[in-house]
Amino acid sequence: MSDSYMTARLRKHLAKRSFYRRVLAAFRHLAPRATTIAGLCALFTVVAGCDARKIEQLIPGQATEAEVGATMGRPTAIYELDTRARILEFARAPEGQVTYFAEIGPDGKLARRIENVLTAQNFARIRVGMSEDEVRRIIGTPSYTEQYKLKPGERIWTWRWLRNQGNESMIFSAHFGPEGRVVTTSEGIDPRTIKN
Repeated sequence: MSDSYMTARLRKHLAKRSFYRRVLAAFRHLAPRATTIAGLCALFTVVAGCDARKIEQLIPGQATEAEVGATMGRPTAIYELDTRARILEFARAPEGQVTYFAEIGPDGKLARRIENVLTAQNFARIRVGMSEDEVRRIIGTPSYTEQYKLKPGERIWTWRWLRNQGNESMIFSAHFGPEGRVVTTSEGIDPRTIKN
């Protein structure tokens, strides 16, 4: 897959949201020939920085679910909690390396600070035997999934994330057996960032 094809797919995906249209326009102005993987990484750094500024404006206990949605966009998933609260997921995928969770309390207001859940601490919470739903409720929707012909029934969910304050692009994978339970996990450097 060529870099320009990936950039075109990314632009088409991001163009669905007006906020990202403005970010893309600014990015095109700054770097009109940015069709490389490095250019894409710079774009996501800009987007993540914009997200951080927007998130600061959403104050727990004051911001409503509607305000969270207007600021963050449409949630990629919603997880209902036993307490009548719910978690709104905002995955910055398919190529993004950030997934935000916003907990909305029973009163319809933001219960706590919006946080990126793709962290080493959350990956360490993924244990053998967990279900797909349990994993999603900790680290959200995967960046991509795979299934290998030599291991029938095993599915691998992979998340891209940033380590060392965004200086290192990594991947984390949860391997699920035929019963839909974690059989092992793995992590490593994002292969897209390794230079030949």
